[in-house]
Formats: sequence, C-alpha cells, structure tokens
Amino acid sequence: MMYYDSYRFAVKYDTLRRYRKDEPELIDYLDDLCPLRGLRIAEFGCGTGALTEALAKKAEWVDGFDRSSAMLSKAQKNMQRKSIKNCRLSLADHRAVPLESGTADLAVAAWTMVCIAQETAESEWRSTVADMTSEMIRVVRPGGTIAVVAPVPSGNRRNYTAYLEERFGFQARYFQTSWYFMSRRRARNVIRFFLGDSVWKAYRHTWPRPYVQNAGIWWLLV
Repeated sequence: MMYYDSYRFAVKYDTLRRYRKDEPELIDYLDDLCPLRGLRIAEFGCGTGALTEALAKKAEWVDGFDRSSAMLSKAQKNMQRKSIKNCRLSLADHRAVPLESGTADLAVAAWTMVCIAQETAESEWRSTVADMTSEMIRVVRPGGTIAVVAPVPSGNRRNYTAYLEERFGFQARYFQTSWYFMSRRRARNVIRFFLGDSVWKAYRHTWPRPYVQNAGIWWLLV
C-alpha cells in the first residue's frame, strides 16, 4: 500500500478522480434508498473526500475513514477549503474503525470494496470482505442501512458482490457512471491510472465519447 499512502499519489488521485462525475448521481441513488437529510453517516474508504463533501451537505454528521494518512490529509484540506465542518476524518483499517456500535444511520463504502477484494491474497479476500462488511453492520443502528457502491465485476474471479449477496443477503440496484474528458491525453492518463492499460486500449478508439462504466449499489437493511 506504499504508493497509496504517498501524498503525491493522493494529490494525483484527487485531481483525476474529479473526471468521474458521479457524486450527484450517487447522492440521488443513496437518497432514494435511505433519505440522507439529518442522518449520521459512516463512510468507509473516504479517500480525498469527494463523496464525503457531497454527503455532508445533506447529513447531520459524517465520519470518514481511510487506511491512508496521505489521502486523509488531502481530504482534510479539501474540507477546510469548502468550510465543511460537520465531518470527522480518521485513519483506520476498514475492519476496525474507531466508532461506537450502533451510532450511524447509514454506512457507505463507495469504490472501496473493489480495492479490498483485488489487493488481498486469493486465499483471504472473502474473509477480508466479510470482516469489513461485519464492521459496517456493527456501527449501524438497528433499522439502519449498509450501502456498497462498486463496479459490476467482470467474470467470476473475486466476485465480491455475488459474495455479499450470498453471504449477507445484499440486494442490488444497477446504474452507469460516465467519465468525461476534454482531451485524449487526459483520457489516457485517467483511465490508465484508475482502470489499467487494457481498459484504455479498449476505449481509446471511441474517444471523445465518455467512458461508461457499469456499476451498482448493493444494500442491506440492518
């Protein structure tokens, strides 16, 4: 995780992340699922705070957690620049966050579970996903909601969303998210950074059309 915990990486991530214009859509989807106004929200994997910022505009309070101190440092600067004060950002392993049990109305992990599943050893990814999910359940009050936002896995390898459905009983709602690029060079940099060379090679001949990614919200009532 060394690259992820560098401030240089965090700044680059924050710059390139803004090309995926999905925060308004995600807020609408989450609001339909669980009206956000006045809620206390726990965000697992807040990164540099793009979704945290959007959640805080509606929620009473947001606790954002990330495993990278560099990402949190950039997120804190973003919150200060926007004068967002109803949030707290904390360094934490997603399997053990510093939050009392049953204190959140909603626990959300956006684009986080996919990283956890992909980066963990083949023999351990299921248990790691289960531990993170159990921790999300722990911090939510009875009657609260768990929401996992993720790309739709391709193929059967490490199909963590199917595992969420089978192990915990999650339900899914599908949508598409679009990435818009003003230049071919920017498109190449962003897609290679987030999705890899193979995705760029498949997309490059279709630019300047937006890159469309199939995604979903997997949700569970506690």
